[in-house]
Amino acid sequence: MAELDARFGSSIAYLVLRTLEIAVDDEAIKQNPAKARVVNVPAEKGGKTIAWSDEVVPRIVQGHPPQYRPIGAGCKGRPS
Repeated sequence: MAELDARFGSSIAYLVLRTLEIAVDDEAIKQNPAKARVVNVPAEKGGKTIAWSDEVVPRIVQGHPPQYRPIGAGCKGRPS
């Protein structure tokens, strides 16, 4: 997370943590750590967002260990 924060800002790191809500819904984890009382929600930074292509997203998800792949479920590309 420190690398994400340094490169993209803390708002990106927080957005990554929010995707854990999928894991909560699937009951893979009990609670989303991004919603803990000790987490300070960072202010959003302005700037241009560059989305990954539909070909890149599955490669990113598959590059992670299986237990972390549900995080990428919210990053699906456009329907075929």
